[in-house]
Amino acid sequence: MHEKIKTRLKRDCLSDNDAGRYIQEAWFTFNRQKYRKGNKRSIFNRLTNRFNDSKPTEKEKIVRASYLLSATLAKLKNINLGIKRRDHKLFEKCIKANLKKNRMKAIVYANECVELRRIAQIVLSSELSIEQAILRLDTISEISDLIVAVDPILGIVQETKGRLANFIPSVAEKLGEVNTVLGSTMTAMSSFHSLGVKMKIDSVGIKVNSEAEKILKEANDAAEERIRDRFPEMPLELKISKKKSERKMPVDLMASGWKSNSFKQKINSK
Repeated sequence: MHEKIKTRLKRDCLSDNDAGRYIQEAWFTFNRQKYRKGNKRSIFNRLTNRFNDSKPTEKEKIVRASYLLSATLAKLKNINLGIKRRDHKLFEKCIKANLKKNRMKAIVYANECVELRRIAQIVLSSELSIEQAILRLDTISEISDLIVAVDPILGIVQETKGRLANFIPSVAEKLGEVNTVLGSTMTAMSSFHSLGVKMKIDSVGIKVNSEAEKILKEANDAAEERIRDRFPEMPLELKISKKKSERKMPVDLMASGWKSNSFKQKINSK
């Protein structure tokens, strides 16, 4: 390559010595510029790595948890809208089947509506609980008593995660991420034992303190009331007793698909 450059320089009426010196100076200049660029890049990389390696502050963790809960809340609202639309369709089919005296089909639709409304109540109760948690997190960013404020949210998130795990695993997974963020915040600030907060374990095995339990109960009560307002009641003639339904239907037609214990006892006795 140097020979080609020398040939070109000779065309410009330069001697061999001048051409060689010119090439050497150009080569040193090129390497010096390359070294400077490499140094600039390494300094930038060092600053970037230092920024990336820096641990988020407690406030940044709270903001992240609030963002994740807001995204989860939006997803739950969309799910609840889908449940409501599905219930409306099945309820209309139930009414039509009942008007056509097709009682068996009407009961199938009615049972499915009952199951959907049960899930809707769980989802709505979770919505209200998460809204409470978001409000608390927004308050945390403006007050200094961080540890006491975060503690009940952990119980709410854990209980809501356990409640939704069987219905909406993706939401439960997101709540698990929120719980990890909040848990690291608690660990960074202080240990649970230093708080002096009395914890207890409910039937599901999830730790919930008294304040979180109170919030969850209020959310459940509000969800029951809203479900009654949002969904129409089933026709009275479809509200049959368990014994009557077992006598007329050989298989329990609930959405779970399990046969009732009393029906199994009847089969065994026969």
